[in-house]
Amino acid sequence: MKTSGEWSVVADNIMFALINRGEIFSADAFYEMAVKQSMPPTLIKKFAGSKFREYQAANYLHKRKDYVISSRNGGAVLPLWQSAQQKN
Repeated sequence: MKTSGEWSVVADNIMFALINRGEIFSADAFYEMAVKQSMPPTLIKKFAGSKFREYQAANYLHKRKDYVISSRNGGAVLPLWQSAQQKN
């Protein structure tokens, strides 16, 4: 069983994979990748918010002005994100 710190590294790897793909993404993409890594749901929820804020503050990604309806979260409206290196 992984520790919270080890899961944090998994979450970081997911974030870098999403950023390096060069595509626009939402928290749904993070969720799907975390599930494939067997991350516990409570940690997915924890990291989905904190990692996006952390990577935005570090200027790895930025929030776009458009949104998408979540495919997994009861139709919640999710912001779209992209690498800070991409142009709109």
